[in-house]
Amino acid sequence: MEQAKSQDVSQSTLYYQGIRHAIQTVCKDEGIFGLYKGLGSTLLGVGPNIAISFSIYETLRSYWHSRRPDDSAAVASLACGSLSGIASSTVNSSSTISPLRYDSKDESRC
Repeated sequence: MEQAKSQDVSQSTLYYQGIRHAIQTVCKDEGIFGLYKGLGSTLLGVGPNIAISFSIYETLRSYWHSRRPDDSAAVASLACGSLSGIASSTVNSSSTISPLRYDSKDESRC
């Protein structure tokens, strides 16, 4: 299976010969706005991720300072930031992976 995947990649057609050629081709074929295609959906995905991270961070920071008021602010920020990042990534990646798994199950029926 892995060997088949690597052969597919090595035999694929290259559309661009470098970054400059890619930019020129996209601008010529689709206009300058072609460079920004897909940006909207990316930004829509980032918004919930930041909202989750920020809300978890603020909740953890408030809890931390109520329980341990003498701790260093840097330690509290590092710990709360790490935990909120982990939680946000977990929620965001699971919401991204679920539709992909569903799609791949549909393709295996063909």
